[in-house]
Amino acid sequence: MSRAVATRFLNDFGDKYTFTLQEQDGTASDLTGMTVRVHIRREATPDVVTNKSVTILSPATNGIVEYEVATGDFPSVGKYYLQFQGTFGATKVITWDVAEIFVQAEIA
Repeated sequence: MSRAVATRFLNDFGDKYTFTLQEQDGTASDLTGMTVRVHIRREATPDVVTNKSVTILSPATNGIVEYEVATGDFPSVGKYYLQFQGTFGATKVITWDVAEIFVQAEIA
């Protein structure tokens, strides 16, 4: 599975990203009964800048999640990595390495 790549502008928020989480063979992951969170970190640091719940779109068997960008999710110019982590009770944790986001400065 390859990472999605996107570019956005610093200080933009309120827009939504939709991702399909997939198994190793490329089929959609079944998210039924799971709680999914997005973890975002800047390329040059190990610190997670965002760790929050995302929406699982119906039906959960399609593996589609929606993440709405909030103020502070991308606090500075640079490259960010997005991972989604699904938890099913105390018995199952799955992490998907999903996207790279390039944040650039606004001209005006």
